[in-house]
Amino acid sequence: MFQNYFKIIVRNLWRNKLYTLINIVCLSFGIASIVWSYQNYRFSFSWDNFHAHRENIFRVLTMEQGSDNLKSICPMPVAMAAKNDFSTVKEAVRWDYRPLNIKAEQNEAFIIPVNFTDPQFFDLFNFPLVKGTKNLNDHSTVLITEQVAKNFWRGGSCWKNASVLFRRTL
Repeated sequence: MFQNYFKIIVRNLWRNKLYTLINIVCLSFGIASIVWSYQNYRFSFSWDNFHAHRENIFRVLTMEQGSDNLKSICPMPVAMAAKNDFSTVKEAVRWDYRPLNIKAEQNEAFIIPVNFTDPQFFDLFNFPLVKGTKNLNDHSTVLITEQVAKNFWRGGSCWKNASVLFRRTL
């Protein structure tokens, strides 16, 4: 019985090839769009789930005059003004990203993303450390990931001797 139904379905689909092709392409495009939308939603709302107090951490975005688009750039004085003017703001941290060229004496240069932040960064966020301390009050402190350490000290286990490492757990 199911074999006959299957034959009828295949014959009707084969008879209307263009209509079948359009339906299959549009259906696959629709399913791919749904999967992409779900993955985008899941990433957007779960990127900071590993923080202990994630329900109390907020990101400030700005809008330009005459535009409806949100910008991820916020003026630096806004963080301190928010901390001083609003009693609900316990801690404010500024964060800046810049790519820099790094070169050792006899190695070739490579571009590395560098993040600049306030010393209170680790009071607000709880990134786990592999080795070292999270004291950013010293202006000569540098925290690097394991991957960056491996780029600096290629080939051996010398990267384990780096002063401070943290593991990015996203």
